[in-house]
Amino acid sequence: MCGIRPLPAKQVLGIGFIGIIPFILLFFAYNTSSSQHAFQLELPPMGERRPTSNDGELALFNEMMRDWSPEKPRAVIYYLISGDNLWRLERSLRLLNKNFNRKYMYPVIIFYEQYLSDEALWKLLSQSPSPLFFQRVTFTKPDSIKESLRAAVKRSSCPYPLDQSRFPGYNHMCRFHVRLVFESPFLANVTWYWRLDDDSEILRYISYDVFKTMENGGYMYGYNSVHEEDPLCVEHLLGNVTYYLFNQSIEPKHYYHWPKLDIFWNNFEISNVNFWRRPDVWQFIDYIDRQGGIYYDRWGDAPIKTDAVTIFLDKNQTYFFSDLRYRHGVKNDTWIDTFLSTDIFEIPVVSLVGMVLLVLIVFVFVGPFSR
Repeated sequence: MCGIRPLPAKQVLGIGFIGIIPFILLFFAYNTSSSQHAFQLELPPMGERRPTSNDGELALFNEMMRDWSPEKPRAVIYYLISGDNLWRLERSLRLLNKNFNRKYMYPVIIFYEQYLSDEALWKLLSQSPSPLFFQRVTFTKPDSIKESLRAAVKRSSCPYPLDQSRFPGYNHMCRFHVRLVFESPFLANVTWYWRLDDDSEILRYISYDVFKTMENGGYMYGYNSVHEEDPLCVEHLLGNVTYYLFNQSIEPKHYYHWPKLDIFWNNFEISNVNFWRRPDVWQFIDYIDRQGGIYYDRWGDAPIKTDAVTIFLDKNQTYFFSDLRYRHGVKNDTWIDTFLSTDIFEIPVVSLVGMVLLVLIVFVFVGPFSR
């Protein structure tokens, strides 16, 4: 006919078998990434712990920190969540545990705003080997805002976030990361914190203790990315900072050499708690907070904290975690997202399948099956 010779039956079978290998890999990647640690945590009876009790959670946390090893940095990882879209937090915790905390076991603090039941929090506990602690937070209007919050946030010309229904909750979140978190008793007796968002993802295994890197290097602030802020979202902030520096006769460390719209993308942020509690830093944060721009002009926590870091820290006191694979802002939890963020060849079964696949390729295309 056209001179095309049909493939031998054995080669067709071999190619067909190879074709199903990717689906096997996807199956194990999806199922293993979501459940590989769930069995590692032994839960006490439900009645012995109420995760919705703020005082009870703090007491458990303090008890753990009393026995903390002096050889290990006193550090926490914290999230602030609104309470909806818990699947994003579950995914973030899963990747955090898989790629870092299953080895180092630092406590994870979940600050949450909306009501969550004991059952919802116990589900998070049952899925994570990390020591989790919960604390409900309540936001109120700051004294610096003289009108209703709804009226205040309408003044801003900043176009973000696009979903305007997130105000004033978004503004509360920014203020929490700028100052309120440092008033939390959970940070009273720790030295380091790592802030993540519920849509933060640690995509690859971290082979070292990030807190020891900060401690041993004498760093005060660690980051993973720098972004350019929209100028409409920092209106009047530059003027307020300039006035404060002049009025307080402060000579900044490297603020004048830092591009004015560049910000540390602080949904990934590792820092020394004591830096933010320094009297000069706290006075600056308090001044900026009292101007009301977090609500009136939608100043984000990122530009405010970037200003504080560049004013009060030398550049060599900051550390760029350039080797860490990280992403932020996942919109949905699809199987392809899971597959792409899973190191499938860390899974023993999949490693075995991968080796079998390699052997089959050799046999089918260069071995006896190819004849």
